[in-house]
Amino acid sequence: MKLIATAFVVSSLVSWAVGLSAPTNLPAEVTPPTGSKYITSLYAVGTQNYVCKDGKWVFSRPVASLYKVGTDPYNKTTKARRVGDHYFWDTPMPDATTGGRATWELKYREQIVTTKVWHTKDSPSPLFNIAWLLTNTTYYKGPKRGVFASVGHVVRADTRFGVGGGAPDNCTNGSEAKQPYSALYHYYTKIGVPVPDAPISDDDDDDD
Repeated sequence: MKLIATAFVVSSLVSWAVGLSAPTNLPAEVTPPTGSKYITSLYAVGTQNYVCKDGKWVFSRPVASLYKVGTDPYNKTTKARRVGDHYFWDTPMPDATTGGRATWELKYREQIVTTKVWHTKDSPSPLFNIAWLLTNTTYYKGPKRGVFASVGHVVRADTRFGVGGGAPDNCTNGSEAKQPYSALYHYYTKIGVPVPDAPISDDDDDDD
């Protein structure tokens, strides 16, 4: 099924080039705590990957590209602004009190942030679309003044597809199934930390 990326962008967000507005459609379960400030949003397109274990499909990892909101990765006549990647570390971060595998990597100034799930909320159509999430930052790598340096929470919202693995008949131990998905990821500061002046440069496009 061909996904039309522009249909997935919520109406409360405007083009990156003129600035973004904080989302207004977040349920309480995935709303960052009071004192966290909205930084920006990125649009993810990729797959939710599942591995067959003991005859059942088990979630393994996401593999997605990150784009500036307002661009269309499916439109071949325009250059979508791909700014990074979303993936899992192979193992959780070593700090036993925090952990976390979900990682977002910006190409601009090589910034990496890793988080751990705090709260979940079923999507409006849970049979088709994966859950919405509120996550807490557990690891950061990059410049001290990078946009991700101030991130305390990442929210996954407005998800499309990504549910389940493959057909039961195709589930043999060790096999993998990839389900296409898209989502908006909203980034918020740690409590009491100011918002960066310039989230991401317009010159950080990736040509891949």
